[in-house]
Amino acid sequence: MRPDRATLAYCQRAREAYRGVPVIAGGVEASLRRLAHYDYWSDTVRRSILLDSKADLVVFGMGEEVLVEIARRLADGESVGGLRDLRGVAYATGASESPPSDGLVIPSYDEVRTTKRAFAEATRLIHLETNPYNARRLIQWHSRQAVVCNPPRFPLSETAMDEVYSLPYSRRPHPSYRDPIPAYEMIKDSVTAVRGCFGGCTFCSITLHQGRIVQSRSQQSIFDEIRGMADDPAFNGVVSDLGGPTANMYK
Repeated sequence: MRPDRATLAYCQRAREAYRGVPVIAGGVEASLRRLAHYDYWSDTVRRSILLDSKADLVVFGMGEEVLVEIARRLADGESVGGLRDLRGVAYATGASESPPSDGLVIPSYDEVRTTKRAFAEATRLIHLETNPYNARRLIQWHSRQAVVCNPPRFPLSETAMDEVYSLPYSRRPHPSYRDPIPAYEMIKDSVTAVRGCFGGCTFCSITLHQGRIVQSRSQQSIFDEIRGMADDPAFNGVVSDLGGPTANMYK
């Protein structure tokens, strides 16, 4: 029941339901589409999801820490416009607003939409700026508006990873689903031990989302999750997969 380009539909519904409330888009779809990108469904290059969704911010990457920081600062009365200093967020400037002067300007939407060489060059520059320890802010013009992508967040520590994976997840699909979900059947008895991948393969989007720095959980955290799975009557007794986005790069 998820619509194609789900982030666009969900942002629109959120604006209809809660007028005047900031909309923060995140997740894999928004993360990978934060700048001009190739869209398989339409076989075209589409502009940043920020402009089509009209989200105030896009959180890219896994996003646990930055989402908490956003929530706290909004709760303290800060405007959503004041959150543009955060690592791991992207935003669009107004038509009469100038982007930051310290950013790296990559080929514009009009250029990457019409020229494959410009698209390849933009892809190369985006890839080079994924290391949070030396990444620069990226700026991509979309006509009179600039999409600004701040440097990525720093990797999580082992302690922070353990805290994230100790939260009380249901490990179940949304209850509205009635038919079997192939992706859930594949992943339901899987345990994530690691995130990030240093491979940087050209066919893979992990670099753009989770980054190239490998982050691992502690063994105790992994064992605790497996013990919790064993307490679930639906568990069949076999952990189907222990790893991360690719081959085992644990520790």
